[in-house]
Amino acid sequence: MMTDILPDLPGQVPVMALGDSTLFPHALMPMFIFEERYQQMLRDVLETDRMFSVGLAEAGDEERIAPVAGVGLVRACVKSDDGTSHLILQGVGRVRILGWIEGKPYRVARVETLESTGTDDASLPKMTAALRAAVARMRAEGAELPVQLEQYLERIEDPGVLTDVVSSALIHASSERQAMLRELHVPTRLDRLIALLKMM
Repeated sequence: MMTDILPDLPGQVPVMALGDSTLFPHALMPMFIFEERYQQMLRDVLETDRMFSVGLAEAGDEERIAPVAGVGLVRACVKSDDGTSHLILQGVGRVRILGWIEGKPYRVARVETLESTGTDDASLPKMTAALRAAVARMRAEGAELPVQLEQYLERIEDPGVLTDVVSSALIHASSERQAMLRELHVPTRLDRLIALLKMM
């Protein structure tokens, strides 16, 4: 069973700004680190808590990072002789960026952890069943679902976790992914996700 229990997040985290990627809690993100500043960032986080944030660079502008971002934990890392690295980042939480800390070649943000709300709403069982049915419909209609999603769906009982994993796997437009990450109210997140899947 997967639940919405995540490790405590630090009050400041390095931030990698990407133009088309959103990191959801519980999702896995393969990454290739090649820029020198991010190579340094990776070295630093591997020596400390192994965490950094992936922030959406709005309109591709690294100076305009969306205020809500995902924080990930480096689960595996393979470094090449040229200094580049392949790694697997596992999402461990949502944060709101409060401000920036100077003094590093990469960006470091002061953050606050964002918790899901509405987790005891009476509508959740019915909505969760509707989400599972929407995914099953896509599968029956021939959609190729990620192997990771197929495995997780059998084990996930927590509605908040379910929305994050399904959103990460099936929602591709960066604006829609960011809207799902930004939404803290789980019933609203479920409703929005079901509507998006029905249009696919």
